[in-house]
Amino acid sequence: MHALLLVVLIIVVAVDARLRVAFLSDLHTGESCLPIPYNGTDDCACIANDRRAIARINALTPPVDAVIVTGDITSSAWPTQFTKAYELLSALQPMQWFVMLGNHDIWT
Repeated sequence: MHALLLVVLIIVVAVDARLRVAFLSDLHTGESCLPIPYNGTDDCACIANDRRAIARINALTPPVDAVIVTGDITSSAWPTQFTKAYELLSALQPMQWFVMLGNHDIWT
């Protein structure tokens, strides 16, 4: 089995010097995590990558006002993956985050 490359894109945009927005994309929560079906464990690379990306957003100075999260939020649209994604995203320091689902989020 080969490791999948997960891309987490973080872009910070300053709009009119008053609003700072971060973009977080392709979390793929649960990707290549064991056991299958995913049960919400933390011990897989995608969860570690997601936590690092969220920590980087939280460490931005000045802090962002909002985070836009675009799909794919999950790997296979399992309820446990959505639960874990919500747990991860809840760690974002800006209280305002907005999600747009991707194709991996609607497979089931």
